[in-house]
Amino acid sequence: MSDLTATDPFAHVIGQPRACELLRRALATDRVSHAYLIVGPAQIGKTTLVEALATQLLGMAPAKSADWRAWHPEGKAGLIKMDQVREVIAACTTAPMGELSQVFAVFGAEAMGRDSGHALLKTLEEPPARTVLILVAERLESVLPTIRSRAQFIPLSLVAETTITETLIQRGVEPERAASLARQADGRIGWAISQIDGTEAEPFWPAADLRTPMGRLEAAKALGELPGPELKAALSGRIRQRWQTARDTAQDPVGWHELSALETAIQRLDANVNAKLVIEALLDEGALR
Repeated sequence: MSDLTATDPFAHVIGQPRACELLRRALATDRVSHAYLIVGPAQIGKTTLVEALATQLLGMAPAKSADWRAWHPEGKAGLIKMDQVREVIAACTTAPMGELSQVFAVFGAEAMGRDSGHALLKTLEEPPARTVLILVAERLESVLPTIRSRAQFIPLSLVAETTITETLIQRGVEPERAASLARQADGRIGWAISQIDGTEAEPFWPAADLRTPMGRLEAAKALGELPGPELKAALSGRIRQRWQTARDTAQDPVGWHELSALETAIQRLDANVNAKLVIEALLDEGALR
């Protein structure tokens, strides 16, 4: 680790200079807000920024601190449940165990229901001393207005393609492949890095029952929420899966219509057609079955 990253955790945050500078300035002038709302698309560095801020406030890496805790959406529906919000509130009522601050993060703040969000309002309005609450979301408009108005908004943006390319080259990726991954990343630095460090998961495909109209709508909704590169990977993975199934199971038809529709969807994404329109076309063409 370089001297810079050893002393400045924000140096790990790639392509978000405005957000890093705002938080650095707040720390330097002792004007840290009691609550932050960090918002931006998936895989652009939100978690890294949260950990950088927490490291500075805790005086150590969050994973090593007793004054750090994080909550994530749970269950099939992916919600921040009332029980979790009650845990957040209870944690905020305790004093930090160390001499510095205690930091609590809620990821997926847009998945907080109205009742859960309202339950958190008093804590946001009357924050305990030396307590910082960080809310993280992908879409500002999906966060309850009452929550938005009580936390300092930190917007994150898609990372420039040149920045992603340079970052990958610094990590040892050949320039040609780095440029290719940067183009595919669609501004999502996390996705690009996952392709070279072995952390990428199997392509996503909804678990909904595609034999029913409701299941097909659920699948379309889940696919429509994926970032561009992940949606393309999901469609490509589905094509590979269908071919594999047809090859291994003689009774299973190949499904030429479905395969053709999926390949057309990928071509539309490559042509920068809106993802929502691509998914709607798949539904109309009966490909999600």
